[in-house]
Amino acid sequence: MRNFKLLPHTADTRLQVTADSMKELFKGALEGMSEILKHEVTKNTSNREVVTQANIAANDSTALLIDFLNEMLTSDIIEKGIFYDIAELDLKDTQVMAKVHGVKTSSFDEDIKAATYHGADIRKNEAGTYQVTILFDV
Repeated sequence: MRNFKLLPHTADTRLQVTADSMKELFKGALEGMSEILKHEVTKNTSNREVVTQANIAANDSTALLIDFLNEMLTSDIIEKGIFYDIAELDLKDTQVMAKVHGVKTSSFDEDIKAATYHGADIRKNEAGTYQVTILFDV
């Protein structure tokens, strides 16, 4: 189980992601960012036109998530697409390797400059659920 919701913020966009596992947290964060870029794009799961791969290492799991999202954002911009569907995910504490599918787009609904480290901190609550809030610079 995973879900995400957009939270109000004065100048930027915040996304809160909750998931049962770290893998689901990464998937939910990518889906949430994709929804910001292009509304309802994740509902078009049968139409996958583009593929990208990521191999990222970081000091901790929170930095790894932010770096992964920024790598996907870079791919979105370069490929003129929205990468939102993680087909393969090998996730370790400080390394992620992923194969991600997406769709081409002629425009974005919102321009995201970056996923920021500001306030981001992956937490696991007493029930074993993971949660993070990500601030996107728009």
